[in-house]
Amino acid sequence: MLLGGREPSIPKVSPAGRPVAVAMLGLAVAVSWFAFDLQRAEYLADRAAAEIRTGDVDAAAEHLEAARGLTPWPGTIAFRQGLVALRRGREDEGGAFLEESLSREPTYRALLMLAEVRMSQGRADEALDLIARLQKHQPDARTVHDSWFLEGRLALQRGDAGAATEAWRRILNSDDGYHRAWVALGAVAARAHDFAEARRCYEAAMTLIDRKILKTNLGNEPWRRDA
Repeated sequence: MLLGGREPSIPKVSPAGRPVAVAMLGLAVAVSWFAFDLQRAEYLADRAAAEIRTGDVDAAAEHLEAARGLTPWPGTIAFRQGLVALRRGREDEGGAFLEESLSREPTYRALLMLAEVRMSQGRADEALDLIARLQKHQPDARTVHDSWFLEGRLALQRGDAGAATEAWRRILNSDDGYHRAWVALGAVAARAHDFAEARRCYEAAMTLIDRKILKTNLGNEPWRRDA
């Protein structure tokens, strides 16, 4: 009992207002459950991302599928499902997820990954279209360099070593710390039996990454075996 001896009163709802009150209560409950589902989906997606990093792709796939059922905006989830599918070697499935991701929430990374999938599938024209789409939106320098690197791989795939070399040197003119370009140039030089240039490129890459990653390439070249 409150001071003064008066009990707190409960607001009364008129009969005419009861349907509105019930509807508002139902809406509040629905919004609360929706917010809970979104939080749960975010938690599962983040957990899956950690599992992808540790290589537990089966657990990641399970958690992403569960997260997908909790949100109406599965763009990021579809991207991670594509990544999981590719890690499992399921190229067609991975490409489908990446396409869905791009239709819902376009990202530079999804464009690059789908371009790589299309290149692997022998669909070079589609890969080039995706690269052009990416570059049109003026991404950051690192993404541009990644797209140039892929352009070089596509050129080499069609037998144009000159165009591939030009693309990779374009990267190094902008960023000589892009080690993959040095490795690719070394491989092209070795294929052309220019072993001095191959060695120069491989050694440039060695200053940027762990020597263990490239020592196999060096050991397999004739000039290395004959030293």
